[in-house]
Amino acid sequence: EFLDFITVNSNLSKLKSLEDIKGNFQNCSDLPAIIGDQIEFTFIRSKQFSEELPKSIAAVLEKLDSNESKIIIEDEKLKLVILCERNYQENSTIKTIENDKNVLQNTRLKYLARSLLETLKDNARIVIK
Repeated sequence: EFLDFITVNSNLSKLKSLEDIKGNFQNCSDLPAIIGDQIEFTFIRSKQFSEELPKSIAAVLEKLDSNESKIIIEDEKLKLVILCERNYQENSTIKTIENDKNVLQNTRLKYLARSLLETLKDNARIVIK
């Protein structure tokens, strides 16, 4: 699984503030505005494969649906973990994602080149002397 998620880290004394944040957001794009410039919170958005994640985070994200969150304690720090999106593509690897990206770019370039050639043909003037 390819997961798009957010972690908001803080110290143990900020539990009430973290619960307020958890209760006030509707989706992942709301969080930067809710947190603002509060220096006691560390906001990290990540996109990773589930097997690359630490086991504690992966176990939490496994149980969440999109835009759901959970507060956990890890290494004597509070973490608000929010799942933004889950992609179930099987056999997705960085190599296949990069390959798909290249195919799309090449297709787009091919159509742009054809369009440019057609424009050049339409604008061409032949002069016979």
